Amino acid sequence: MRKIELVDLTLRDGQQSLVATRMTTEQALSAFPDLLDAGFKELELWGGATIDAPLRFLNENPWNRLDEFYKLARGRANIRALIRGQNLFAYSPYPDNLVIAFCKAAIRSGVSTMRAFDALNDRRNVMISLIASKAFGGKAECCISYTTSPIHTTEKFVQLAADYASEGADIIAIKDMAGLLNPRDAAIIIPAIKKEISVPLTVHSHSTVGYGETTALVGLMFGADRIDVAVGPFAGGSSHPPVELVAVMAERLGIDHGLNHEAIQRAQKKLFEVRKALAKFDSSANNLPKPIPNPLPQTDIDKIDKAIELVRKGDFDEARRTIVDLMTFYGYPKPDEAQLDAQVPGGMLSNLRNQLKEVNQLQLLPQILEEVARVRADSGYPPLVTPTSQIVGSQAAFNVQTGQRYKIVSREFKDMVRGRYGRPGPISEEFLKMVTGSTERYSQRSGHYVDDVPLTSENGFNPPPFINNHRDLLLYYMLPGPTKDFFEKQDSKAKSPEQPH
Repeated sequence: MRKIELVDLTLRDGQQSLVATRMTTEQALSAFPDLLDAGFKELELWGGATIDAPLRFLNENPWNRLDEFYKLARGRANIRALIRGQNLFAYSPYPDNLVIAFCKAAIRSGVSTMRAFDALNDRRNVMISLIASKAFGGKAECCISYTTSPIHTTEKFVQLAADYASEGADIIAIKDMAGLLNPRDAAIIIPAIKKEISVPLTVHSHSTVGYGETTALVGLMFGADRIDVAVGPFAGGSSHPPVELVAVMAERLGIDHGLNHEAIQRAQKKLFEVRKALAKFDSSANNLPKPIPNPLPQTDIDKIDKAIELVRKGDFDEARRTIVDLMTFYGYPKPDEAQLDAQVPGGMLSNLRNQLKEVNQLQLLPQILEEVARVRADSGYPPLVTPTSQIVGSQAAFNVQTGQRYKIVSREFKDMVRGRYGRPGPISEEFLKMVTGSTERYSQRSGHYVDDVPLTSENGFNPPPFINNHRDLLLYYMLPGPTKDFFEKQDSKAKSPEQPH
């Protein structure tokens, strides 16, 4: 029997996409034993925004979170972390020695797989993390940042996958961060990549525009080795396909997923409570999905069987409608087709809504999303994933809020169009001069322009007084402001006298 590996993203990308990465370590650990009992061989638990957000909003050290996960997962499941290539877990390029040190520390702290991507698909920006991950005993999963535009083709994506594999990637992932991978296109690109590589292929998609679940089905049917999923309460919408449905799809196709449905149901119940507790950060707090039961009712199984037959016949659109009907029945958001143009990834959409709500400008969201598409075209059609999603999104917000396009231009946007973050798509010299005042461009990989940082006491270097160990020093170099604030709060808390009960 053919096997498929379903990788759980609930506690990292699931919560990042739906509740602005506000899940505490305690909340995550409440369901983690059940996720381990469910039999996931690998779970994405660290990286992405789960480094910044705990420091900034939760008063937590992200290294401690990783330690807690590893205590429970050791010997039972692998931990995956998402790294943004040369940008580490933040928003701008960092020096090579810091990237190497972070990969080393993460792997020695329990990470098994470092999933790395570059927002511009400039593989030069992934090489240091790839080499370091493997050098310290981890696996390197290299991503294709999937997008659609006049300059992005199947042939280019296939070539990128082949290049990563030839350079030592242990796994290749199609990272469809905005849920744009149409099932029809997935049926072309998945076998095309599989033909060129000998390492496993992961399909990572989001449910934002209504493609994610059917694209997962296509992945099962067209040769993917691994599919990213989330448990029901943190699935759907701008998150990922629910494991409760993808597992049944695999079963109906005679594919062994190796998961325990009873444990998934236990995790589901606890995670609904966690999501309810995070309602303040949840744009769908008043419209949560319904629990997906196990076993599924026969009527739901019939819909899955119908979708399978439609895919076999090549009727991908009707298959998608059938699956969307099933998702809608369980209360998941209807497809957000405006996102086909805006292409905003799940985590950014969650944060953008939250930020606009805080300044009473939520009504501007539709205009900003429309402007995102225009800014993206102006800037060479970058795939929208951290940091390009934030850079393009912020510039679009400036354009809408000021009422004049490019009246205010951020330094990051100027750097991006000049190639500071990596090789961009075609950008006219006229536009470059308008927004930067110059036609000069960067030509080297992003790490070339940043100097190494001191990591030892040699040469008279002394870390800030609030830094107690090497791992925390790495945090400080990457996120100096949030790290300093966090440790000073911790120090102040430790020094304050205990209040009488």
